[in-house]
Amino acid sequence: MNERKQKPNWRPVESGSAEFRELEQRDELSNVGYAEEALIGLHTHGEIAKIRSSVADTLAQSLEGEVNPDVRDLLEEHLRSTQDEAKHHREAKERILEETRDHLASVLSEDEAYAYSPTQILRRRIEQLYDEAGPGVFGDEIDSAAALIEAVQQKTLDNESHIKLLEAEAARFERVRREVLADALTWLSEVFDKAIEIDSKKYVRCSRSDMVKRLNQMQFACRDRIRARDLDIAGHATGTLVSVDIDLFEASRRDARHVTIHEIAHHISGPGYAVHHSEDERSAANNRILRGLKPGHGIPESTPLASTRKLGLHFRQDQRPHKVWMNEALTELLAAFFSGERVTMYHNYVDEIWRMVDAGVEWETLFDAYWETMLVEPEEGTRIPKYDALIRRIREVEGPGALQRHRESILEKEQRVGRGWRKEQELRTDRLPE
Repeated sequence: MNERKQKPNWRPVESGSAEFRELEQRDELSNVGYAEEALIGLHTHGEIAKIRSSVADTLAQSLEGEVNPDVRDLLEEHLRSTQDEAKHHREAKERILEETRDHLASVLSEDEAYAYSPTQILRRRIEQLYDEAGPGVFGDEIDSAAALIEAVQQKTLDNESHIKLLEAEAARFERVRREVLADALTWLSEVFDKAIEIDSKKYVRCSRSDMVKRLNQMQFACRDRIRARDLDIAGHATGTLVSVDIDLFEASRRDARHVTIHEIAHHISGPGYAVHHSEDERSAANNRILRGLKPGHGIPESTPLASTRKLGLHFRQDQRPHKVWMNEALTELLAAFFSGERVTMYHNYVDEIWRMVDAGVEWETLFDAYWETMLVEPEEGTRIPKYDALIRRIREVEGPGALQRHRESILEKEQRVGRGWRKEQELRTDRLPE
């Protein structure tokens, strides 16, 4: 038996385990809205400032009487320190108020006209909050939704009214969040029901027990586009956590359902991580390539262990174009099957997959590679033989440079923004694998 078989330098990390959660990077996702986040900070700093001020008052009273000189020095030092802490937290509270004011004013001042832009979303939310609260709640001079929007944009709301606005938004966000999470669990159940149908065999390469395991690990959070407005996306998946855009949900539950199912499909296509095995490699492993993987199958440098994860056809941290667009296209076709809807996203990408299939690449070869797991022993130097077979097949039927030509085609289509081309794409992609 060779050395690699005796002591392999990698090991699998199954989804849902403690180590798997440690490897997850979830900083960009949170189940709170911008208002709740601000209120948490305001409450925390406000309470700490109140406690420190109370302690300072007690110390000051102690110093008014007869006190041993040595003890006095200690008490005075403690008093100064406590007063400084109270001041620090009062200033932090004021800073949160100012930062929130600046942020909302900035969002409202941006020149973005499309329906789901942060500017339009925030305007609609403020209008809804005013309609629910009525005149006078956010200040005596605020007698219309337009006046409230103007006050937020010009940063003229006093602190009390500003906090009332944040409280009203936090309550609204929580109401919708409950609805989102309830519907998300229903959508998760629908995916399972569809995945175990006999017709799913053309799409799914996952046993019923594994499917149950992966779906049971799913968690859902609500994205607030005002809080993370640089992420102009409708949904996102990070490991077992799927975020749902709360504004998309309110605007169209049908669209939110499809997007969420798309993100669920991302998760179930990647069962876990592989990491370096030996303890002595941990410190230096972040920039190494795992044995059994070819160069380019990336390793995230921010994780505590050298690790990699395959999601569909995309290897985490490997942003080479074909691994991104092919993965999104197949995930969208899978989501369309699970949801019972037509393809609604990534038409450019799906169109290229159909061109690939029309040229002779088999659906079986595509989905075999998509569902392939790396959590196996390497065979002939690779743990991804089906992925390698797909790349060889593409080159066989379309010739050298095929992936680059597909990429160029995608870029060319992205430049053709006319409605006629969009309709042409929708017609070509409005079908599922046979």
